[in-house]
Parts: sequence; structure tokens; C-alpha cells
Amino acid sequence: MSKNETKAPGRTVETLLECNARLLRKVALLESEAAQARYLAYHDSVTGLPNRVLLLDRLDQAMQQATRQHKAVGLLLLDLDRFKAVNDQFGHNGGDLLLQQVAARLLHCIRGCDTACRYGGDEFVIMLPEARGAEDVEAVKEKLRAHLSGPFRLGDHVVAMGVSIGVAVFTAGVMSCVELIGAADSAMYRDKAERVAMQHRIAVPRVTGIGHRSSGILGIRRNSAAASLGITKEFGS
Repeated sequence: MSKNETKAPGRTVETLLECNARLLRKVALLESEAAQARYLAYHDSVTGLPNRVLLLDRLDQAMQQATRQHKAVGLLLLDLDRFKAVNDQFGHNGGDLLLQQVAARLLHCIRGCDTACRYGGDEFVIMLPEARGAEDVEAVKEKLRAHLSGPFRLGDHVVAMGVSIGVAVFTAGVMSCVELIGAADSAMYRDKAERVAMQHRIAVPRVTGIGHRSSGILGIRRNSAAASLGITKEFGS
């Protein structure tokens, strides 16, 4: 038997092992890509929060469980005030940075069993699957408003934002996920209208004389888009 013939079985085993290792690497890569695709299908690419698809799935399950266990499900829909002005002032990168900071604050306000979702654009949804009632949901609403009222840092600027929040509570009954979200959306627009009306009442100056009236007008004219957002620039930081 020649040397080549005696070494052939060894080379065959080595070749098979190499092929097997390559196949295992390809399988691992495909599994990683599939996991990434599944994640992106159910999560927002900017904030990393669950997206609308995942929210609806979790909300449907929570509502079914609430019906069986005679519990409530709380839903809060949040809309950031003047978010378009942030995009106009700082570009989409600044807008994305603001959304990421908002997402972090939302997660800080909720429990592990709750869901914080970026519903689209500048809208977020919080789902509370084990709420005891409207009081619990209102308490979370005030907590969210307090945490989101603080300033946001965008580079060397600090931006003050407002938020409109609508609340809806599901108890055992005939209501779909879409109807519950619609109820929260309607409540959010009522909250926004009330806040705008309140800000308007506060902003309107009292006219006590011509001189006072003129200075008020000049003050209004000096307000820029940045001032309306509460934007300040930090120096020496």
C-alpha cells in the first residue's frame, strides 16, 4: 500500500471536520440573523421599545386575562408637545436622541410586567396589565408627567418638553384593543386641548396701560422658536 493510500482516510476525516465546522458557523450566523430579524419585527429601531405590533399582541393577551380574572388593564397614550420643533431645530439626530431619553424615563416609571411602546412618531403607549383600577392608572399618569417635565440634554443645549397624556381603563366587557387605544387617544386630545387652553390663559398679559401693553408686545416679538421650546444653551460645561 502506498503512502498516499494510507493517508487518505486521515485527510477525509480532517476534511469532514472542517466542513462540519463551516456548517456550524453558517448555522450560527443564520440563527443570529433570524433572531435580529425577529427583534426588529417587534421593536422600534430608534428607542429599542416594543413597537405597535408587539403592543397589540400583549394588550390582547392582557385583556383576555383581565376578563378571566376580573381585573383591569390600564392604557396611557402619550404625545410629546412641539416635537416637530425639536426636529426642525436640531435635525433628526437630535429628535432621535430626545426619543431615546424619553424611552429611558418611561421605563424608569413602570414595572417589569408593564409595557412601554413607541406607537409611532412622537407617540408612546404604556400598558398596565394588572391595574387595580382607574386610581392606579391616574397615579402612573402623574408619575409619567413629572418625570417627563424635567429638561432633556441635546448636546450642549437643554430642552424643556411637555407631554399630553390620555388614559383608558379596560374591565371585563366587550371592547377590542383598537377601541381601547381609541379611547386613550381621544382622552389624550382632550388633555392636550385643556393644557393649550390653560397655557393660553397664562400667556395672555393684562393690559393696564399703553406703556405696559407695548412692552408686552415687544416681549412677545422677542420670543423665538427656541424660546417656545424652553431651549437654553449651557456654557462652560
